[in-house]
Amino acid sequence: MRSRVTFGPTDTGVVNHYYWHTNDGGAHHPIGDYPWCCTRSRSGIVDVKEWRTIKLPLGEVPAYKPVTNYKWSATADATPVSMRIDRSVSWAQVSGPTVSHIYLAVPDLGFYMANKLKAQCLPVALGHYDRWKRVKPSMASRASLGVFLYELREIKRMFEILPPKHFRISGLYGHGTKNPVEHWRDLLRWANNQHLSFNFGWKPFLKDIYRVLEALQTFNDRLLKYLRNMGLDLTRHVGDTPSLISIETYDGPWLNWWTLWWRIEGTIERKSAFQYSYQLPPGYTYDEIRWRAMLDSVGGKVGLSQIWDVVPWSFVLGWFINLSDTLDSMQGTTDWLEPYITFHQACYSVKAKLSLTGEMRNPPDMGQVAPVGSCDLEYYQRGVGLPEFSTDFETELSADKIRLLASLGASLLL
Repeated sequence: MRSRVTFGPTDTGVVNHYYWHTNDGGAHHPIGDYPWCCTRSRSGIVDVKEWRTIKLPLGEVPAYKPVTNYKWSATADATPVSMRIDRSVSWAQVSGPTVSHIYLAVPDLGFYMANKLKAQCLPVALGHYDRWKRVKPSMASRASLGVFLYELREIKRMFEILPPKHFRISGLYGHGTKNPVEHWRDLLRWANNQHLSFNFGWKPFLKDIYRVLEALQTFNDRLLKYLRNMGLDLTRHVGDTPSLISIETYDGPWLNWWTLWWRIEGTIERKSAFQYSYQLPPGYTYDEIRWRAMLDSVGGKVGLSQIWDVVPWSFVLGWFINLSDTLDSMQGTTDWLEPYITFHQACYSVKAKLSLTGEMRNPPDMGQVAPVGSCDLEYYQRGVGLPEFSTDFETELSADKIRLLASLGASLLL
């Protein structure tokens, strides 16, 4: 094991904490002296210098090895802080480089801020299983013929696009003004139903048709590639789109309702690599392989996840819990053409470039803000391991999901 760590200089000193009253002539009342410490920077690498190789039919290849590489730099802001105590005509002042040590009692502000940023990269293996599903040898496509056929029973409702007859302008007010639509509640219900019909009716309906046609159009090329790669030692690299993060977290409140706020911004990128080979079970004829591959292409297999997908409101729960994949993992085989896969090795990694700024905030009615410090982190970590199903599921309520939830709620109330 090789481990190399480089420390930067450390700032140390004493924070003089006191308060003073305007009612007693501005006399200072000392509270105490607090030592503080902030490491300015640190970098390190941890890996295995001499690492093994693995034997493949075509020769030996280097084995994936775990490694951690990071570099961060931190600064502590020197800003005096004043705060009002107990909403009286009394003020407290703190002089020194940072106020956070008084309330946090952290041994080192630099390490404290760097660890805040490192926590955003964990767990390192997040999404490893989902990335494997994207490169797994399979003839399955995104189409699901069983769900599509089941939902055709709702097609009649999708064509109910004309408003009911009682949406008419009738009657006269005084002075010859026409009466507006009488049944405004029915009008809102009709408009909301059209919105839901488009998002949960027409939109998935047209997507399913497109996916089935696309699967049929590319079927021969995909099947040829599938058969050609059998028995070969394959290497696949797959990565997620780098995610931009901009979040605020807080610690506290502490003395006199001061709260420590952290703003974190930056990018995080996750990748995986797989080395494997696969074979089909013996005894399959070419015609059997072809019709099994065709059923996979159009989503012709009905499993637990497909049954769950047609349960009303299941998609809403799917925004928060990855239940479809959980059901597939319980079922085991999910394809008509399921190969035997031999893993040689696999790894996953996370690469991040993040920045953090901190400040102490008083309650809004006091309006006091005191900068604490800042930290920049460059972080890379690679782990070794096979893809295993995990319930780790990154989700967030996007604007579209919030809009659809509001529309579903309105359908229950109107």
